[in-house]
Amino acid sequence: LAAYTVKSMAEISQHVDWLAHWCISDIYNQLGYNKETFAGHYGLLNLQGLRKPAYQAYQLLGRLGEQRVPVEEPVGSKSRGAIVTRERGYAAALCYDYQHENPDLNEALEVSIALPPGVKAEAISVHAVDLEENNAVTRWKALGSPDYLTREQTASLRAQDQLTPSKREVRQTDGELRTRMRTSSVLLVEWREAAR
Repeated sequence: LAAYTVKSMAEISQHVDWLAHWCISDIYNQLGYNKETFAGHYGLLNLQGLRKPAYQAYQLLGRLGEQRVPVEEPVGSKSRGAIVTRERGYAAALCYDYQHENPDLNEALEVSIALPPGVKAEAISVHAVDLEENNAVTRWKALGSPDYLTREQTASLRAQDQLTPSKREVRQTDGELRTRMRTSSVLLVEWREAAR
């Protein structure tokens, strides 16, 4: 749901003053109190307080600046796009690919970010939320998708539950940043702008 969260924010954030997620936690009295680890509820945190991919998406949205830059949308795609912000020498591009029909699709996509004329990027950092990075659900599935976590499993998952930078490479060529992301994911690229 990380890609859906970012896609939704990209579509509506310029039309509302305030927005809140309906339910922060899966501990929610109107749905009952399930004991299963990931029961499919719509909270951002599961029963044990583990951060779901949508939670990580909100963390990435929080890293964007306030001045939004218009983005040329990919031709023929309503499910792929980006939110780009730029202010006081800092810029960020939060790219998303939402696969409604096939959320487990995991293919490579090329990402190209055009820099303004005469600008180069410095101190580039990357964060991703996909099937491999910053995803508690994937780590839970690697444990065999247990309905009920042991204390040791919960501790192990919590130890890996912080948003961590990606190690993927970003190449800078003439006025452009290039990297890769996965389908059904989000990717944040941040940089400081300097004169070329």
